[in-house]
Amino acid sequence: MHFLLGAMAWVLAIALKRALSPASQKITHNILAQSGLRGAISAMSELGIAAAIFVAPLSWSLSKIYMFGVGAAAAEFALLMQWRQHRRKAAKSWSEPLRFRAQFGVERLCASLVHIGTRGLSFLAVSDHNLVAAAIALGSFALVDGVAAFGKLRGWSWTVPRTAYTYYLFVAAIGAATVVIFQVTYFTGPRA
Repeated sequence: MHFLLGAMAWVLAIALKRALSPASQKITHNILAQSGLRGAISAMSELGIAAAIFVAPLSWSLSKIYMFGVGAAAAEFALLMQWRQHRRKAAKSWSEPLRFRAQFGVERLCASLVHIGTRGLSFLAVSDHNLVAAAIALGSFALVDGVAAFGKLRGWSWTVPRTAYTYYLFVAAIGAATVVIFQVTYFTGPRA
């Protein structure tokens, strides 16, 4: 159930994000400011809906919080896989080199850490009224998505291994840090 809740929350957040994102282009034409705004919109959309669900009177154990984050990551994975399939069919002769398939797997693994860690911190923000957890979750998520937006706006070639793997290392570091902070805070907080 918590896995499905995480997936549904992600779908709702994407709809909200899609509705709000064009505003970042209207507010400023500065690429850095626009990237930061897109990252903030993304973080507030995804983690705001997650926080709203955490308020609901449901049973939230550590494993259920993890499943919620995994559900969000899985929903994003499913959407991206569908998009990739559509691209393949549209190109008819498009073939994806093995290294791009491997890159996709690495990127999804790194992104999954961010989904899990930031949603765990969002849970602590709601359940423990922990503003530091909220700030770390929102800031981390906004930073990861803001850098991705910056790369897209600047025309970074994500097929260049150095570009892609530098970004993935950055995402993995942020994701791992949020998971560790969530775990430590979960076990040392009010429920300890």
